[in-house]
Amino acid sequence: MSAHDTVAELADFKHLRETSSDVKKSFVVVFVMGMIFGVPANLLALVYFCKRQSNPASNKRYMTLLYRVITLVDTLICLLVFPLVESLWRISSHEDGKTNNAKISKDTLPPLPTLFGEPTFCTIWGLSWNVLSVLSVYLVGILSFSRCQLLLHPLSTLNIFKPALLLSFLTLFIVVEKLVAHLATSSFYKDVEYGFDRNLGVCYILSEENSSDYIIAQSVMFTILLGLPVLPIIGSFVVSVYKLREAQKRERKVKSGDSSKHREASTTVILITGMYILCNLPVLFFYMFIWVGGYTCFFKALSEDLEKQEKICANSSLEREELLVMSMIWIACYTLLILINSTLNPLIYFTRIKELRESLVKQRDTILRRFKKGDSRVEEERREEIRNTRDENI
Repeated sequence: MSAHDTVAELADFKHLRETSSDVKKSFVVVFVMGMIFGVPANLLALVYFCKRQSNPASNKRYMTLLYRVITLVDTLICLLVFPLVESLWRISSHEDGKTNNAKISKDTLPPLPTLFGEPTFCTIWGLSWNVLSVLSVYLVGILSFSRCQLLLHPLSTLNIFKPALLLSFLTLFIVVEKLVAHLATSSFYKDVEYGFDRNLGVCYILSEENSSDYIIAQSVMFTILLGLPVLPIIGSFVVSVYKLREAQKRERKVKSGDSSKHREASTTVILITGMYILCNLPVLFFYMFIWVGGYTCFFKALSEDLEKQEKICANSSLEREELLVMSMIWIACYTLLILINSTLNPLIYFTRIKELRESLVKQRDTILRRFKKGDSRVEEERREEIRNTRDENI
């Protein structure tokens, strides 16, 4: 390769790095907006579902319990993006500095963020994010399959025990597997731990040996846990839409209040499922692209210093420019799309559930009345103080 070609490649990579910095700043904006809207919105929905009363043995009770867990998980996801805001902003600012200031060495790494720079916090955050992201997928799946079952068999009774057992097993499996990976001494688990990646700005499972087969095993596991469930959920979504249209046709002939409520509840679940599909199909496509395209070394090379290497993977045609683009897509799949899904779910609740809107209006009116009473009490005390002052002067 000639010197001219090398200079041209470095110039292209510099331009791509500038774009990467802009993309990360865009991610920061979305994260901040997700926190500002998602946390209070999900908390309000959680309070409503916790207060909603229903027969303990009814299907409504089953759905209420599912919604409680979903809103709790979505609230925690929206809270957990706070450290990402700091880390991505620092990294993008550092990349801007390297681009615009020639005095900054190319070998200079971005500064460690305050929160992710602490190993214990990084481990807790990484494990929590892994658990919550998987739970969010399977909660939507359970919700979708449950509503599909009711559409196919309206007289069936749903039992919360099996979904609770599945969610508990998934949580326990992820926690125990990561604990084994951290404590085991075999070559397969060599130097495996949660760490902060200064290039990506995320805490995730790393190995000091980038050739570690464990990294590939992790990628396979999360492809199965996060990517593949979208396929049966799409099937459930299609069946539910079909059965709902049939129910609408029957309602035109026989009007019934109960069937109308059943249809509205089904429509809400279908919208939540559709939102999940839109946010998670890119995850499946991305992982399939990596596996089918033979780019499995991408997972091993995520933490490589891209500016020091031309070829990232010895047995692949993956260039550093391609890895930079793929890493941005990976960050979006790993964090951004999950946050968007969790942020938009309460918007569906507010627009579809009339009782939730009425509950919010009552809470608002109660707060306003308390403020008015407080203002009137303060005004009355002020007047009383003026009268007492006048009496003393007299």
